[in-house]
Amino acid sequence: DQRSEDPGSNAGTRSSCIGAGRGATAGALKGGFGQASAVFPEGTALAGHVVAAAVVTNPQGSVFDPTTGLPWGIGSEMAGEFAVYELSILGRRDEWGRVAPLNDAAIRRLVGCNIAGTKFPVPENGTGSASTSADPHGGPQTRSQGDSTPTRPSPQSQCNTTIGIIATTAPMTKAQAKRLAMAAHDGLARAVRPAHMPMDGDTFFALSLPASGECETDGTQDDGKNRPKLDPASITPMQMTMLSAVAAQAVERAIVHSVLAAEPMFDVLSWSEIAEHVGGVDAGAEVQR
Repeated sequence: DQRSEDPGSNAGTRSSCIGAGRGATAGALKGGFGQASAVFPEGTALAGHVVAAAVVTNPQGSVFDPTTGLPWGIGSEMAGEFAVYELSILGRRDEWGRVAPLNDAAIRRLVGCNIAGTKFPVPENGTGSASTSADPHGGPQTRSQGDSTPTRPSPQSQCNTTIGIIATTAPMTKAQAKRLAMAAHDGLARAVRPAHMPMDGDTFFALSLPASGECETDGTQDDGKNRPKLDPASITPMQMTMLSAVAAQAVERAIVHSVLAAEPMFDVLSWSEIAEHVGGVDAGAEVQR
């Protein structure tokens, strides 16, 4: 289990292969459960209000970029939150703070898991020569008969549901909550590609959990957080836009957390295992499974 101690992101939360995330697979790799949150800064109409996402990552699509080997949503990181996993590969950054791509060996290993890391197995043509199939991210992928890279049986490619919750302390109507849940799917589509496939049961629920205290005379909620008292009817289109944008990013970050925190189990490799041992400091050690 991994805990984030960064008060600006996921303080006190856990992202790991726990609960529903224990049996989850993120494409060809191990999936899991991830969380992320954000607090609106002071000086804004939503100051002090929180948007949080909790996601079980179990998609049919891939969770990493086949050109870099990095999780699709790695650039959504806030306040260095992914450092909690202490992966050496995430410490290799350029002057702008961007994580460096994995080495060629690690990228080949990841892309060789089924079709570019998805749950689609590479078909064999039965002739002993390499078979070619379309890469959903562009470009062909080849696999020779006898290649030891594991593939998923076709029935498993039909068992997919990325499910999650978006919760906010901002009060909302049912219509506004529905809009927030819709925005959550944008975050999913950034962190998983291809997303929303015919055999994906992607579902997000949105919850409004405002403080229960009565409105004080100074217009703040009586919960010690000094948040402005809001009425759902007073949420402006611009504020709804801000909430939706933060919700989408929270889902994207939560999915990355689930991928980074995942550990290999049930004979399924994790992203971190391949990235660290093939693309990291132990680049000479090949991962076998």
